[in-house]
Amino acid sequence: MFSGKRAAVYIHVEMSREDSQSKVSKRDILSRRELEKEAARAIGENLEPQWKRALHI
Repeated sequence: MFSGKRAAVYIHVEMSREDSQSKVSKRDILSRRELEKEAARAIGENLEPQWKRALHI
């Protein structure tokens, strides 16, 4: 028998999985270049200065 907390976490995880699967199934298949553009747009340019600094260390 599950405790209340464990049951709530289980339900939350299952709902998140269903949500993720539905989003993935609705998504059009993108090329690698399109995926890279989308990732760059989502991340933004704010990591570029830190990346350059890390390369010079």
